[in-house]
Amino acid sequence: MILDLTKTIVDQMAVYDGDPEVSLKQIADITHDGYQNSLLTINMHAGTHVDGVAHMLENKPMISVYPLDRFIGLARYVHDNEIYINQGESILVVNMQDSSLNKAFVESIIKTNIQMIVIEKDSVDQPPYDIHKVLFSHGIMIVENANDIDRLKTLNTFKLYAIPLKINADASPVRLFVEY
Repeated sequence: MILDLTKTIVDQMAVYDGDPEVSLKQIADITHDGYQNSLLTINMHAGTHVDGVAHMLENKPMISVYPLDRFIGLARYVHDNEIYINQGESILVVNMQDSSLNKAFVESIIKTNIQMIVIEKDSVDQPPYDIHKVLFSHGIMIVENANDIDRLKTLNTFKLYAIPLKINADASPVRLFVEY
């Protein structure tokens, strides 16, 4: 079975405070033009997206450089109020209890082979973004704005896909889904 955890991109969708608004406008329609077309204006951190390590660290690879398998892996649903012990997964879907990831939890995951975390919130922390920087300095990417992650809490492990655009940017919208 496949569960889609992606927020649908719509015109004027919610964005992180201070980021530009999303615009999705129809620019051609079948009745007048014989085809449909739309214009999307979006920053790379709107909707469900992956923050690459170049988001806050200098001289790091852009999203387009990473092979697709970097965004696919065995995953587990966890809470950030527990110390994490790796059981073979490379991705964590994290239920955050507060507005920032628990520091003890972060310390426990950076000692493992975790390559990516997924959260439902729009950020793992607040300015000056120390937790972002710690995760990035350990090569851990962050998927933010996942949708309905609680649907995963009864699963032991599952295969997770966070497929970005092949884009020369620090981040990218993703189609986020799990297979179990």
